[in-house]
Amino acid sequence: MSIKRQIVAFASYIAVTFAWAIIWNLVFFKEAYSALAVSAYRSEPIIPLGFVAIVIQAITITYLFGKFFPLAPTLKTALMLTVGFGVFLITYAALVVPAKFAVSPTFEYVALELVFEIIHFVLIGLMFFFIFRNVKSV
Repeated sequence: MSIKRQIVAFASYIAVTFAWAIIWNLVFFKEAYSALAVSAYRSEPIIPLGFVAIVIQAITITYLFGKFFPLAPTLKTALMLTVGFGVFLITYAALVVPAKFAVSPTFEYVALELVFEIIHFVLIGLMFFFIFRNVKSV
């Protein structure tokens, strides 16, 4: 696996994840999240902390992808790895956070987080498939 593709995957993960998080959390569902956790949510998120988390995720998933798929992945295996990686983040965001913080109704929060993360990691899987696929020269 080329270092160039890993750098592209790393940067792409950051760009897609950051954009998706901003759009989902601060555009589409800002009011919903605010209403769910009136006393637990900040009026303005600390964006740099979220960005650091995204960079750490990008390093980890890009490294793992390179280790599991030294050759080009299939679409199925790309989705399996990214969604598998995502399960750890999904379970924390969707299940642990409402277990620790006052989020009500809990079901609505869990549903929002599950949908957000599933879409996120499907997007990442598709992106990684296209980045790491074998491109045959003509």
